[in-house]
Amino acid sequence: MSLKHFLLSTLLGGLFLVFSSCGNDASKGEDPFYSDQTSPEVNDWLVVHQLEEPDMLLPTHYSTVSADMLCTGNIFQSLLQYDPQTLQPVPLLAADRAVISEDGKQFVFTIREEARWDNGMPVTAQDFITTLKIIRNPKVNSRLSLYVDFIEDVIADDSNPKRFTVVTANAGINHEMNIGDLPILPKYHYDSKGLMDQFTLQQLKTEASKLAANPDIEAFAKDYLSEKFRREKDFVKGSGPYQLSEWVSGQQIVLARKKDWWGDKIKAENFQAWPEKLLFRIINDMNTAILELKAQRLDLAFAIRPNMFRELEKNPEVSKNFQLMRSDMFVYSFVGMNMKPGKKRKPLFTDVKVRKAMQLLLNVDKAIEEFVFGYARRISGPVPFLKKDEYNASLAPINFNADEARKLLKEAGWEDSNGNGTLDKMIEGKRVEFEVEFAYGQNVEVRKNIGLMFAEDARKAGVKINVVGYENAVLREKMANHDFDMMYHSLSAGPGPTDLKEQFHTDSWLNGGFNFMGFGNPKTDQMLNDIASETNPGQRADKVKQFQEVIYNEAPCIFLLSSQNLFAVSKRIKGAQTTVIRPNFMLSRMWIPKNLTKYSGA
Repeated sequence: MSLKHFLLSTLLGGLFLVFSSCGNDASKGEDPFYSDQTSPEVNDWLVVHQLEEPDMLLPTHYSTVSADMLCTGNIFQSLLQYDPQTLQPVPLLAADRAVISEDGKQFVFTIREEARWDNGMPVTAQDFITTLKIIRNPKVNSRLSLYVDFIEDVIADDSNPKRFTVVTANAGINHEMNIGDLPILPKYHYDSKGLMDQFTLQQLKTEASKLAANPDIEAFAKDYLSEKFRREKDFVKGSGPYQLSEWVSGQQIVLARKKDWWGDKIKAENFQAWPEKLLFRIINDMNTAILELKAQRLDLAFAIRPNMFRELEKNPEVSKNFQLMRSDMFVYSFVGMNMKPGKKRKPLFTDVKVRKAMQLLLNVDKAIEEFVFGYARRISGPVPFLKKDEYNASLAPINFNADEARKLLKEAGWEDSNGNGTLDKMIEGKRVEFEVEFAYGQNVEVRKNIGLMFAEDARKAGVKINVVGYENAVLREKMANHDFDMMYHSLSAGPGPTDLKEQFHTDSWLNGGFNFMGFGNPKTDQMLNDIASETNPGQRADKVKQFQEVIYNEAPCIFLLSSQNLFAVSKRIKGAQTTVIRPNFMLSRMWIPKNLTKYSGA
C-alpha cells in the first residue's frame, strides 16, 4: 500500500483499509491480537495521532511537542540521553559518559566508533563544534543559546577525531547533561560551504554583536533558516534510525527507518528501532481523532482530553482493542501574567498585589475536579512534584478567595468609579478599565473551560476577562513578542536537576526564551546563576526551593496543575511502556508481530 493510498483512505473516512495478514490464528482463545512471537523484529508501520503540526524539524529552533517527538532520538541524536526507566544518563552517540576533571570544568567525550552519517562519514568532534557554532551564530538566534552559555571552548583531540574536551566557565551539576543532550548536526550537510569555520567559539560568544554584521554570518543564517532545512525530506538529516520520508501539510508526516543504520550494530535498549515506518497523522480535532482511534485507523493516540479518556475507560469495545495508559509527567501548567507589557498591552500586572488578587480568583481545585477529572495534581510552583528533593512542599496552594482578591485590588487602587461593574484606575492620566484577554491554545478544551470559569468568578470581583482561543503557532508568536495580557501555557522539564533560567532569567525574556511574563531583576538572575553553578546536590536543592519561594511571593504566574499524559495503544502493538520522560512512551521500542502486520507490503 502506498502512502498516498493510505492518506486517501483516511481522508474518505468511511473506507476500510486492506490489510495484509500473515496467518493470524484467531482460534487462539479468539483473541484477534494473539501472537506466539515473543522476540521483536523490524516490521510494519506505527500510526500515531498528532494534534498539531510541527512548526519545523530544525532541532535548534523547533518549539512544539510534536516536533520534539518526531526529532528527538528518531532523526537527531545527542551524546547522552536519559534512560526512560532509571532516569540516569546513558551514552548514545558517545561511547560512554564524560570523563570530568577534578575542578569540574573539563568534560572529555569520545564518540562511538560505529556512529555514521547517512553518507557514510563518521560523526566527529567537528560536527559537535559546528553545532555549537550554529547555536551561537548571532543571526541564527537559537532557542538553545542560553543553554550553552557556560561553554568556554571545545578542544578537538589531534590524535582522535572522535574525541574532544568541552571547557566550561565554571563547575555545574547540570553541565554534563546540558552538553550531552544537545542535538548534533552533520557539518558536511548544514554547513557545506564551511562558512562557520572562520569563527571560533570564543569569538561567537564574546563578539556576537560585532559579528552580527559579518556577511558570512548573515549568509549562513539565511541559508540555515530557510524552508528546506525546516521541512524538506532531502535536507532534514541526522544520525538517528529514521529519516523524513514525507510531509503533507495538515495531513501526515512519515519517518522511514534507514535500511543500513549504524546503530543496528549495537545491542542496547536505547538503540532499538522496530517499526519500519512511523506515520504521524495530523488531526487537529480531538473528537475526529477519537473516532479514528475507535475505527482502529490509529495505533496510538496521546494527550487525550480527560473527559474523553474517562469515556474510553467505560467503553468495552475500546478496552477490547486498546491498552489505556496513564503517566505522570515532568510538566506544569500555569497562567502567566504580562509584567512588562510595554506599549502593546495595558500595564495591569506590574503590581504584585494585582497578580496575587488574580491568583485568588482562579479556583484551581474546582478546575481539576470539573475539567480534568482528577487526572492531575495541584501544584504551587514551577518545579515538578516528581522531583521530591527539589519541590518546595512548604508552599501551600493558594485557595480561591474572592473577598481577599477584592481587598488587594482596592489596595492597588482599582475601584469601580463609574458604576459600570468593572474596576478602573487612573494610569498616566488616563482612566483604564480592568479588562484583560485570557489567551489559550484553541485545540485544548480544558484550557477554554478553565478560562471561562475564571472569567465568571473574576467578573464578580469587577474584573472583566475575555477568553480568546488562538491557533498554537499564533499564540506562540504572541507570547514570544510579549503581546498578551494573560495566557495559559505548559512547560516541561527533564529528569535531571532543575534549571529554571529559561523560564525566569531576564536574558530569556530578551532572547525569545520562555520567560514570557518578563519576570526578574539582577537579584533573581544571580540566584539562578548560583543554582546553575552549584555542584553540591543538597545545597543546590535548597537554593531551588528558595527560588520557588521568591516566585511564590512575586506571583508572576497562577500555578495550576501537573497533568497526566493519557493515551491509548492498540493491542496489536507490543512493548508499550510508560515513562515520566516526555512524550511518556517510546515509539521506537514498540513492535508489531508478523502475524499482526497491517500495512507493510500491502
